[in-house]
Amino acid sequence: MLKLAILLMLLVCGGGRLLFGVVYSKVLEAACFRLVKDL
Repeated sequence: MLKLAILLMLLVCGGGRLLFGVVYSKVLEAACFRLVKDL
């Protein structure tokens, strides 16, 4: 379950970068990093 959550987060982080571009990816990257760190 935890692996699935991490995989999902990576997918969202990677997909978000492609979809929303550079400015939003910085915010998304910070949020993803925080979530991964909490795990």
